[in-house]
Amino acid sequence: MSELRRLALSVLMPGFEGRTAPDWLKEAIDDGLGSVCYFGHNVSPEAVATRSLSDDLHSRGLRVIAVDEEGGTVSRLGTHHGSAHLGAATLGVVDDLAATSAVASAIGQDVRALGIDLDFAPVADVDNNPRNPVIGIRSFGSDPRRVGEQVAAYVRGLQSQGVAGCAKHFPGHGDTAVDSHLGLPRIDHDRARLQHVELLPFRAAVDAGVRAVMTAHIVFAAVDPDQPATTSPAALSLLREELGFTGLIVTDALDMRAIRDGMGMGEGCVRALSAGADVIALGNAVFNGGADGPEGVLREAVSAVTTALRNGRLDPARVQTAAARIARMQDWVTGPHDRLPAATAQDERRWAASALTVRGEVPPLAGPLRILDARRARNIAAGALNDVLVDEVVRRHPGSTVVRAFARQKSPEGHGDDSAPDAVLPVAPDADLVLTGTLGVDPVQDETVRAALVADPEAILVCAAGDDRLTWATRWPRVVRTHGHSIPTAAALADLLDGTAG
Repeated sequence: MSELRRLALSVLMPGFEGRTAPDWLKEAIDDGLGSVCYFGHNVSPEAVATRSLSDDLHSRGLRVIAVDEEGGTVSRLGTHHGSAHLGAATLGVVDDLAATSAVASAIGQDVRALGIDLDFAPVADVDNNPRNPVIGIRSFGSDPRRVGEQVAAYVRGLQSQGVAGCAKHFPGHGDTAVDSHLGLPRIDHDRARLQHVELLPFRAAVDAGVRAVMTAHIVFAAVDPDQPATTSPAALSLLREELGFTGLIVTDALDMRAIRDGMGMGEGCVRALSAGADVIALGNAVFNGGADGPEGVLREAVSAVTTALRNGRLDPARVQTAAARIARMQDWVTGPHDRLPAATAQDERRWAASALTVRGEVPPLAGPLRILDARRARNIAAGALNDVLVDEVVRRHPGSTVVRAFARQKSPEGHGDDSAPDAVLPVAPDADLVLTGTLGVDPVQDETVRAALVADPEAILVCAAGDDRLTWATRWPRVVRTHGHSIPTAAALADLLDGTAG
């Protein structure tokens, strides 16, 4: 095996199939692979099985295991039953930094118990575009200063458990109407605006000692009008020199179409490393439709990087520096940590209840309920639409019926297409509860929700997102906003509907 191959492998982070290590992954670790990322299909319902997988990978010499565990909507640990922890938007509504730190500490406990070293959280994006299809309730809110305070509290709580945090998506994915899983967004704000809005939470994360930062596949014209931040020397220099970040720079997944459909994955690997990235995340290739799957994606990445090293396009010293940062991350994870208090399930349920936003009279509901799930689009970062809210209400009301207005799409994390499913209902059924996500983003979903409410004027609208900009929705007399999906949020919603809250 060549030293160039070993060097290339040291900075690559593939996904893989299954809940045990496949042979190709074992061979790659033997050859120097530095890290892997877990997705929902890698996480077993039984924690001991996932811990066994992690121990096996580490014992073979793997330095870092990462996971996307934000709590709430994006939760790989909650793949099977829903997240046990509140997401960012809920915590933003609670607006208690001690609560945010405690929830992050609890997430850190859960992640560390599985032998995972790096958590791709918190989201440091500011939720300032109501048409954003991928951030929304993954953000702590729309006020950059408060988002920064929340991000810092989250970092301190998470990292107190010996799990490295990763602020994302630098320099900021909040003010886009394009999902970088599907296309290449562009932000044309001037540099002064970026300083006072997008960059402020990342400064807070760096000041709090965050161990990693994830890049965004977004063109920021004021920083680099030609390259997305992931492959832009100017953008990554901004992070290093102006914000003073000395930790690990991780790319967002390079199988996202913002990169794959433009420069291509192999070229993206080379440009990102050359720009200053340390870990090249290759994404969730299990479901990408290619015959070779994740093994083939890793092979493509290794080939591109080794070729660039061999022909002098990529400086070996740059890649060696990146590999050294990964080694330091491993040393930090195994070092001593002063653990901060972690939230209990009762704490999170209480905070979830305080975060529910209720408009109008929501009377106690008894007996079987008629529930219309009118959510059309899923958040691609999350994967499947989360049914935790509906499931808990149905559990409390045996005999309830749930009708889905739209067919479910295939739902691997990180993958999707530009289409959304058509309605499967010829007419809206009568409903006691109408569940929706963010209103004002998808006109087909909006019209389905409106028609259902008109059909039954006594229905309660349960919106799993935050505020919307639709006049008719803001005037509906019975609305509950949950600001996310999680087990404690589901319990708080069911308590409210039962009349047992408080």
